[in-house]
Amino acid sequence: MKAVIPVWVDRQGDVWMDTGETDPHSREPVIEMLNGEIRGPLKLIAGKFGPLMDLSRRAAETARRA
Repeated sequence: MKAVIPVWVDRQGDVWMDTGETDPHSREPVIEMLNGEIRGPLKLIAGKFGPLMDLSRRAAETARRA
């Protein structure tokens, strides 16, 4: 089984990656822009920069079909 790191892309084409951390208040995953400039809980980032497209989920679905 291959490990998958959750990755999203926002409406501007910026890539966001899961940091492996959880926000202590919301218990949501913390994501970070690929260049490290911005980070925050998933819903907060989705609200400011979304909608977010989950690229890791799409890649996993494509791999299962192949």
